[in-house]
Amino acid sequence: MRRILAVARGVLLMEAKDRSNLFWMLALPLAFIALFGGMFRAREAPKIAIAVVDADSTFLSRAFTDALASERIALRRLTPAERDTVPRLGRTVTIPRGFADSLAAGNRAALTWESRKGSDAENDLSAKVQVYRGIARVLAALAEIDTLEGEHVLAVSDTAFARRYGELAARPDLVQVSVSTAGRGRAVPTGFAGSAQAMLVLFLLMTTSMSGAVTLTLEKQNRVLARVAAMPLSRAQLIAGKILGLLALALVQSAVIVAAGRLLFGVSWGSSVPALLALLIALGLAAAALGLFLGGLLRSPEQAGAVAWLIPLLLGAIGGTWWPLEITPHWMQVLGHVSPAAWAMDGLHGLIAFGRGPSAVVVPCAMLLLYAAVLSYFGARWLEVRE
Repeated sequence: MRRILAVARGVLLMEAKDRSNLFWMLALPLAFIALFGGMFRAREAPKIAIAVVDADSTFLSRAFTDALASERIALRRLTPAERDTVPRLGRTVTIPRGFADSLAAGNRAALTWESRKGSDAENDLSAKVQVYRGIARVLAALAEIDTLEGEHVLAVSDTAFARRYGELAARPDLVQVSVSTAGRGRAVPTGFAGSAQAMLVLFLLMTTSMSGAVTLTLEKQNRVLARVAAMPLSRAQLIAGKILGLLALALVQSAVIVAAGRLLFGVSWGSSVPALLALLIALGLAAAALGLFLGGLLRSPEQAGAVAWLIPLLLGAIGGTWWPLEITPHWMQVLGHVSPAAWAMDGLHGLIAFGRGPSAVVVPCAMLLLYAAVLSYFGARWLEVRE
């Protein structure tokens, strides 16, 4: 065991001497968390502007304008004289003169809708829906007043009509819809929470595997491994020491990202520290094994420097570190689980975002350990051939 620890210590000392590792392991992940977290954090949807030009200026036209108001609508009330003095109105509803009189006589009262050329089509549609809702509210109130008060309801005084209409408008909706997520499902993490989890997985996979691949190819090129083979150290001890050293490197990086995510960005890492640690250890072993495999497969540090960052980047891309796999088509979710990054993201989302507890990391940990075992086996065989 002392020999394994000595090899692991050598890996850590070699990585500590390379100042560029501070950039790859610490500065760059935190910068990416800040960048993508700020870009993709959940923001309140902007309000849709509607200008209402009231040429009728009666109680009923004002009631219709009030019915257009909602949390998503920025309502602007204008008189006909003001209409021409306000530039660049995006969407305009014009209430014609005689609006209330036409409704009182049971006739059709036509509203005019205008939208500026080049305005957002989706927002235009949302605004029209709100206008239709306002029309429906006004007509429903008029129909109910007419039923209760008699046929010539609009012939009553303005005061009586306004009072009755106000009572109906203030009444809670007769039909209310409540929307909630079924079961224990929760929203896929966005903002800093989403970017911290994704960058933790991506950079742990990238820097650990790249460190292992570059170091091993350099040791092969300088015949360090050949000299080590002459020492009283078995091949299994050498491989175990390399894996252990890279795992320790991965855990140091994980600790920094987790702590910085919590302190700098307010990211929650769930309520189960042991489950999170188990998942990070499994991911660290898979990343270390990938570094061993690439180090055995590639011939030179230059090859390792070029390939060992590209492969983890591709694995991260298909594995859900650039976008959540939960929002992709089913075939892409299946394909993405070729990557160990996908299993790590499954574990983090299940543990932290979806609230499933420690049981969420059992299958991801098992799959990551399987990756580690397979890659370690083939990596050790390639090292044996190349020495």
